[in-house]
Amino acid sequence: MRRSFDTFKQIVLSINSRLTRRASLSLLAVFLLSASALATYYVASPPREVAVSTTVVISQVYGGGGNTGATLLNDYVELFNLSASPQSLNGLSLQYGSSSGSFG
Repeated sequence: MRRSFDTFKQIVLSINSRLTRRASLSLLAVFLLSASALATYYVASPPREVAVSTTVVISQVYGGGGNTGATLLNDYVELFNLSASPQSLNGLSLQYGSSSGSFG
């Protein structure tokens, strides 16, 4: 009886060893694929350009006005003129987007 138990134990250890190797190889494959995809993203994606204004910028936005517990009653957007001269806002607009995604 003892001998058959030892044989069974060796079989189980052999199976566990193979499963562990497979799991390790699977994890290694996932890691390598992830690293490859990440490297491809950084190589294939050009650096993003940031739009920099030299005139008017949005300096503050408050969108919680009128909500329960809100500090202020109304929403607001504060614009700041970076230049030394007056700037026209003709042709510019500010759009409201609700949490449901509708604009108006």
